[in-house]
Amino acid sequence: MSSRFSLIFLRVVLGLVIGGYSAALVLRQFRSAHAHWHSHMFLVGCAELLATILFLIPKTMRCGGIALIMIMVYAMIFHVLHREYDVSYLAIYIAGVLAVVCNPT
Repeated sequence: MSSRFSLIFLRVVLGLVIGGYSAALVLRQFRSAHAHWHSHMFLVGCAELLATILFLIPKTMRCGGIALIMIMVYAMIFHVLHREYDVSYLAIYIAGVLAVVCNPT
């Protein structure tokens, strides 16, 4: 198996997983009754979903990847400030996106 295939596979898997969670966040906030959380999390979810789509397209992969990293760092800070300290999954996503962005196929 070539490293090119591995990086493409990693990009697609990351895109589908992060995109799925982003879409679920958007839908959950869309149905939420809390107005403040609704607008903030809805916007973050939409931004993350857009960045994921850009990440999946080869020509915009770098731009989408950088946007995803920035959004996930923001999410890590948000969770820690709200005393939700288990952000290891976000660190793994950031590491994967960084690996793909730094090694374009």
